[in-house]
Amino acid sequence: MQKGKNTINQKIKLLFFVTPVIMFVTILLVHLIIHAPLTLDDDSTNWITSVIETGIGTSITIAILIYSNNQQRRSEEQQEKIAELVLNIQNIEQRHDERERKRLTVFSHRIISNLETILQNHYDLREGLADHLKETTEENKQNIIISSKKI
Repeated sequence: MQKGKNTINQKIKLLFFVTPVIMFVTILLVHLIIHAPLTLDDDSTNWITSVIETGIGTSITIAILIYSNNQQRRSEEQQEKIAELVLNIQNIEQRHDERERKRLTVFSHRIISNLETILQNHYDLREGLADHLKETTEENKQNIIISSKKI
């Protein structure tokens, strides 16, 4: 983050150091090519002022463009990071939901298995008691009834 900011500042500083050089070279080339006077004769100061104003305006425009491009790039990077984080959170939620579903499925199967075991034990006890009552004598039946009343 700080490194990127320093790079942008360096670019803008370089731009403002180079701008006067470019303006001077432009004035010199115009003077040499079309022999425009550099002195205060006639209207010569107006074209020099125009070159300087254009140079300053152009450098400010370029500086703003550099800054806005940097802001846009940083914004895009942040959007990508946010999208990646959202995707990671969605993946975590999905894995959590799958684990929860599996846990509930296992728990449900255990409950069903336990209920089936209880039902089978109940059926076996009932059958065993019915068989026992059929096979026992009258005296054993009375002892069973008496012992069940004590409990």
